[in-house]
Amino acid sequence: MPELHILKYKTRGGVNPKGLPRVYFCAHERDFATFFASISDELLAKQNCAVWYDDGEGDAVDLETRELDLSQMNLFVMPITERLLRDENCRAMEEFHYAVEHHIPVLPLMQESGLETLFNEKCGDLQFLDKHKRDETAISYDEKLETYLSSVLVGDALATKIRSEFYAYIFLSYRKKDRKYAQKLMQLIHKDIRFCDIAIWYDEFLTPGENFNDAIAEALDKSRLVALVVTPSLLEDPNYVMTVEYPMAKKAGKPILPVEMMKTPHFRMKRKYKGICVPLAPDAIWKKLWYSQLVERTSYLWHESDPQHNFLIGLAYLSGIDVEKDNTRALALITIAANAGLPEAAEKLVSMYQSGIGVFRNYDTALLWQRKLVEIRRAAYEKDPNAETAAAYTLEFSNLGSDLWALRRTAEAEEVLKLLEEEGTRIAERIDSYRVKQSVAKATNLLAEICDARGDFIGAEAYYRKTLAMREAYFEEYAREKGRSEAQRFLLFGYYNIGGNYFSRRDFETAETYYRKVKDDAEAFYREEQNDDTAEALSLACDAMGSLYEVRGDIVAAEEHFRRSMTLMESVKGAARVPRLRSNLAYAYGRHGRILCYFQKFEEAASDYRKSIAIFEELASETKTIEHRIKSAGAFVDLGIVLTNDGKVTEAETCFRKALSVYKELEEEAPNVQVRWRLAECYRLLMRTMTTRKQYDRAEGYAKKATALYEDTVRELGTPRAREKLAECYETEGYFYRQKGDVAAAKTSYEKSLEIYEALYRETDIVLNAKYVASVLLQLGKLSEGGERRAHLLRARALYEKALASVADVAYYKAGYEEVVELLEKEQST
Repeated sequence: MPELHILKYKTRGGVNPKGLPRVYFCAHERDFATFFASISDELLAKQNCAVWYDDGEGDAVDLETRELDLSQMNLFVMPITERLLRDENCRAMEEFHYAVEHHIPVLPLMQESGLETLFNEKCGDLQFLDKHKRDETAISYDEKLETYLSSVLVGDALATKIRSEFYAYIFLSYRKKDRKYAQKLMQLIHKDIRFCDIAIWYDEFLTPGENFNDAIAEALDKSRLVALVVTPSLLEDPNYVMTVEYPMAKKAGKPILPVEMMKTPHFRMKRKYKGICVPLAPDAIWKKLWYSQLVERTSYLWHESDPQHNFLIGLAYLSGIDVEKDNTRALALITIAANAGLPEAAEKLVSMYQSGIGVFRNYDTALLWQRKLVEIRRAAYEKDPNAETAAAYTLEFSNLGSDLWALRRTAEAEEVLKLLEEEGTRIAERIDSYRVKQSVAKATNLLAEICDARGDFIGAEAYYRKTLAMREAYFEEYAREKGRSEAQRFLLFGYYNIGGNYFSRRDFETAETYYRKVKDDAEAFYREEQNDDTAEALSLACDAMGSLYEVRGDIVAAEEHFRRSMTLMESVKGAARVPRLRSNLAYAYGRHGRILCYFQKFEEAASDYRKSIAIFEELASETKTIEHRIKSAGAFVDLGIVLTNDGKVTEAETCFRKALSVYKELEEEAPNVQVRWRLAECYRLLMRTMTTRKQYDRAEGYAKKATALYEDTVRELGTPRAREKLAECYETEGYFYRQKGDVAAAKTSYEKSLEIYEALYRETDIVLNAKYVASVLLQLGKLSEGGERRAHLLRARALYEKALASVADVAYYKAGYEEVVELLEKEQST
């Protein structure tokens, strides 16, 4: 294992690092010279911080000292190379795991191509940035880096505000070799709640050879007293404390409080440090501080009197601003502020628990604080009912419903959203605020989604129409604040949702009525003014029409619309910053990739899906929301399907397993029908992969899991989509048994699949359903004999011909048709 050395730092202009956000450059020792200069320059250009590093030179330190240093870091930045990932004795990888265990954010920077799979195996689902990836349509590396740094590190303005909240400063004097005792003394002082808002000036890391005399003089000047860490090392002659810090403190007239952290001869201390008093035992320090002038204005009531103060001091401990970085203390202070009714503190706790910043990620606890935030906003509204307090209250109410629905806690979400609908409507009658109406509209839209998900399409339509009516009612107010094009885009979403509702019901004629209105209006808006709003609206309309053409079998027209949708989203400048726009761009790539598979253009399709994955992974990493984690995993599933069709089974399996790991995590954190459905899809695809590899025992295990999960979702939902996926699972199961040689079991599975597909085809006579029925009939024909075989094949041919009548040049349909014809010709010749 490489030797550890004293950390050095790099700052803008070489200034003292004291008080700056701390970034640790965590690299393989052989990669340091290659990447440090360029990466540290990039970091400093975008954020005023201190970049700490071990360049392999200087005095050695032990592991305990290194971990003390690492514990105070705000961010780890790690250049990713094959050497780093494959070296079993790599110190940097151990430090990476230390950061993860202690909830310190890590930013991996990919430096070599082709390491994605290995990186995920070693580091999990952590999102990385790749400067060298060339994609003109993607968000730039510089913008990603700047956005990430600003979200993780505290900026100068907030840091200044936090520092203004400290009541007093203590100067901590200690030998650098006694760093662990200095850390213990800081923690000891702050352990007493009365002293948590006293900042402590200390040399944060071992930096020998630096001239800190000016910085120390400045720090002493603003400090109320000096705390001296007493250990036997203070008696060693010479040392910096003895020759510089202690005499400087005496000259400045500062009270000096020696604390004996290790047994040290007092008589020798008196000889070495003229005028020093008898060192205190550690457990006596609180009493001494309490009766000193240092805390004359503090009191036991501090936590009741000023929640804003406690919140900012909590942020200080969370980021280590002029105090030791202490997640436990930070959480306690922010929690006290939130319990006292400070909305900013409650919001911070929601984000901390949702994202796992300084705490273990816990969606249940995040929900508890979101509920508390609703109550805080409700109390503020009831105390002073006005447009501002009403808007804040209903907004947080709608956020609670949205969070519950994202976790698929359907009953709770529905209850909250219905309460908001009632409460918001009453408030809107008293206070003319379009923001209140907007929150109510958000609630009704989410209620529509809930109805849609459980197959209550009539109920969903009613809520979608109610949402549209409200959006039309406050259109002018919304347009005055947000701009006319944004208001028009928002309104079109209402019509799009109603069209989507009919699409889900397989009423494609009515769906087309709404989709065409959306497209015609969006085209008109786009001709009037080309901007992000109009481009997004037209992209959405093209996507809707593409989906309609796809289910009807006109794949050529579908591809044209999906391609235009993708091109429009690529033109949206805001897609680099706005999560909603980035998500829409990712969807556009995915849908275009899917349609290319009909033409067997698998490489182009895989390229589109990789772009989709890159965006969804970024969003999942940034937001830590269940929604984006599901979308990221779903994109890996889609890519795996493309790779399977292209014969790249090993790569496909990696994608399926990546998705499976995410869904398993989500099933533990937030179990719901959506996650179970997606888990079933992973198991189905892994069943097919194992079958291709002739690993039949493993395939059968996946088959049982997939079938059980799909059958559960059909019982729970009963929607056409759920039934279609169960039929697909039975079809894959039939493929498994056929490859295994169990013809009877294969026929049974195919017949189950056929029964569902035929029922769906009877309900909706569309080309896509005809193709599904034909595909299963073809497989049954291969397994059957005599008249039964011929009947299956003849019916399959008729259905393929129907599909090809709409789109004769789609290889996806043509291959099945040609196989049926060939089998019938062989049948006739024999």
